[in-house]
Amino acid sequence: MSVRGVRKTAQSRDRDRTKLRIDEIVGSEPQMPHGLTPNAERIWAETVAYLREDGRLHANQGPIIERFAITVDRAKMIDAVIEVEGLMIDGKPHPLLSTSIALAEKIRMMARELGMTPASRLPTLVPAERPELAPVSPIEAMMRLRERRA
Repeated sequence: MSVRGVRKTAQSRDRDRTKLRIDEIVGSEPQMPHGLTPNAERIWAETVAYLREDGRLHANQGPIIERFAITVDRAKMIDAVIEVEGLMIDGKPHPLLSTSIALAEKIRMMARELGMTPASRLPTLVPAERPELAPVSPIEAMMRLRERRA
């Protein structure tokens, strides 16, 4: 009689793969993506360093950090063009001004998501409990309203 190893079911093989993937992600840091401009690479590295120092860096934040770095880089380029050409062109606002404003809002949203704004770092506060007011009948409410008016 030969003894073979225990055959793994498809579920146990999937579970093993999932555990390996989780072990790869947990405790690791996101890797800098390829194809970033030099300025975007600098922004990416500074963002990762900031989040690491604050203890809020996770491996799954790579895509949002990449998008954040690209957006900040583009916003800086657009702002440089507006600064050179001026806010007004032929008496009208610069065409890139609305793009600059939209990018600034996206940067704020991503910074909030990454926990880089003061408001996003505040603990969530539970509102203080209000004392329950005794129920007031409609007639009593009308009487109180008359007293206030008098």
